[in-house]
Amino acid sequence: MNIEVPQIYEEDIIEFAQRKGDVIFKYFNNGEINEIVFICVYAFDFIEFDYINEVGWKFGLELQSNSMYIEAITCNMSKEKLQRAFGGEYKKLQHYKLVIDDVGMYNIICKDITLNAVSP
Repeated sequence: MNIEVPQIYEEDIIEFAQRKGDVIFKYFNNGEINEIVFICVYAFDFIEFDYINEVGWKFGLELQSNSMYIEAITCNMSKEKLQRAFGGEYKKLQHYKLVIDDVGMYNIICKDITLNAVSP
């Protein structure tokens, strides 16, 4: 599932920060500041395009189904431990890919996401 965000260029990135378990990604677009807030983040990484060996990626923000990242986090947990993990809400885990122009992509494992326009 692709989530509509404009193509984000490296020079438009204002902030990428982790705060109180959330990851906030702010960028400038057409005269306004927008932010993507990834809520209850359990893991994230960044992969430069030079090191990407995946195919089929697109610029923008995309929710991944059948995520290898989520599988890697949960595969060694017993059923009982999995029921308690992630605040008892492991079924809410989502994997998002955020691909930035010619820089690379972020992989973010979280429970939810919000998209906001912020006053400059």
